[in-house]
Amino acid sequence: MKTILLIISALAFASVTRSASLISEAGVAYASISGVRTYSARGTNSSTSSLAIPFIRVSTDLTKNWLLGVSYSYIGNLDGTGLSPDADIFGDKDGFYVQMLTPYNCTEKIHELALDFRYAWQIADRLSFQFGPVASLFSSKATIANRSFSSTEVKFGAVADLRYDLTKKWQLAVGCRYSQPTDRKITQLTLSAAYRL
Repeated sequence: MKTILLIISALAFASVTRSASLISEAGVAYASISGVRTYSARGTNSSTSSLAIPFIRVSTDLTKNWLLGVSYSYIGNLDGTGLSPDADIFGDKDGFYVQMLTPYNCTEKIHELALDFRYAWQIADRLSFQFGPVASLFSSKATIANRSFSSTEVKFGAVADLRYDLTKKWQLAVGCRYSQPTDRKITQLTLSAAYRL
């Protein structure tokens, strides 16, 4: 949270010193998710293939056509199941044994802090198209078979959206995002509303 506030404050300072305005945005994404993060467990299968992801974003105009933005998304309740070796049952003196496999459940929650650099192309009077690269900081926490795991990593993705100016201050946007946290691929279809402060 401190990192988010620090970046938003930096954007606000940059916009004030350049007489630019901040754009605040909130929305939701329908995400298609493939892959599963197994950490040290093997044979884990994902049971979450799609998810609704809420997000917020703050951006500022660097120039007439370039924008810098920071966003936060919560990707929660990524569930999975698997089997893990648990114990050996010995059958006789010759050392015959049967390895038992114990079923387990896993749940992962991901916090994403993303920095994007976008080019804005004015298609028509009220219609614009934005696209650019995204650098994401993923903070992941998972519980697998009663064990806890966590990681922090930086990954790169891309974003593109179509924006319509409802008024001089309000925008409606639809778009898509692609990101790749470890062992996963996430494709998002986004819908959001933005307000120019």
